[in-house]
Amino acid sequence: MKPTTRLTPKSFIAAAGKRAARWLGVALAFAAPLDAVAADPARLRVAIAANAQPPFVVWADAQASRGIDLEIYRAIAEALRLKLDPQLLPRPRIDAAAAAGELDLICHTSPNLSRDAALYRWSASLLELPDLLVGHTSASPVDQAEQLARGSVVGTLLGNPYARLDARFADGSLQRDDVISEDRLLKKIQLLRHPYGVLNQQSLSWVAENGELSGIAPWRAPVGLNNYHCAWPKNSPVNGQALLDAVEALRGSGGLSQIVARYTRPALAVVVSNRSAIQGIERDTLADLFMGRRQALAGGAAPNLLMSAGPERDQFFSAVLRKAPAEYRTAWSAQQFGGRLRPPLELRDAESVRGHLQRHPEALGFVPLALVDASLRIVYMP
Repeated sequence: MKPTTRLTPKSFIAAAGKRAARWLGVALAFAAPLDAVAADPARLRVAIAANAQPPFVVWADAQASRGIDLEIYRAIAEALRLKLDPQLLPRPRIDAAAAAGELDLICHTSPNLSRDAALYRWSASLLELPDLLVGHTSASPVDQAEQLARGSVVGTLLGNPYARLDARFADGSLQRDDVISEDRLLKKIQLLRHPYGVLNQQSLSWVAENGELSGIAPWRAPVGLNNYHCAWPKNSPVNGQALLDAVEALRGSGGLSQIVARYTRPALAVVVSNRSAIQGIERDTLADLFMGRRQALAGGAAPNLLMSAGPERDQFFSAVLRKAPAEYRTAWSAQQFGGRLRPPLELRDAESVRGHLQRHPEALGFVPLALVDASLRIVYMP
């Protein structure tokens, strides 16, 4: 058996982890007494996949330093008063390490990704991971994954299932090109080794925030939804109920949401009707349109802009316009003087925006990704 490689413990002593766990220790003070935690309560051995990518694991000097996975592990270990003992492993070896008694907790997994789901006790889903089809700027855009032309090559992650594509991979109408990590998959699209690829929304958002999406078209197409679970091997000496209580406290107390918010943007989609001629719009162009700095796209289309008054409004200001609400109001107050321009039409919520878009193919607005259906086309996502 290949020896387990362990990360340097010092890399896991970070102020962010302490903040994430402070409230959790209070929530579990009575739920997990020390004598019930484990026969050997010294450590909590957790799995870090060697090919994990931001925002789940952020690497520094070839070591995992922070990220969603690490903060979740830190919060759980601190709540149970166990020393975090990270195990760096190739993802295909994680199940074998668990079966051999080398692990106590694995997060960022799910029953459909495990080769032996019965080996574990499973948490409820902690986070939804939407999969999105993306394409090179030279690739034909599609609204839905089912529209991919026969024979298209699609970049995929090794071992990952894709509910809306697997049947076509099986019958040969699409070609699957597996890679071991999201960064390699993205790089192959940018180099046009394959025209399309599937990545999760959180990873794409991270890359977009860091300005590394050159060569990738702005449109997106939903492919399906995976879920983020934690699992603990049944042969672990750590008390399974104590781990379950810790995970549930993390989720129920809002700590998990705080961790995720530090690393990802909400899943917000800028959309048009599927009858619109608009296929994709870059962020700078969207910002110019919604701030009144331009009225039409390069091809001449002048979309009717919609602004939701729901909670996604502030997300749109931050992620797309990169302006505060007050700056938006000031800009439009100046432009409305003398009746020169009209600001985007404001509707009460995202459902109203979706209904308007379905009726008016000339309109453009934004909704949460969960509201996107076959009647809409995603032209940009932050």
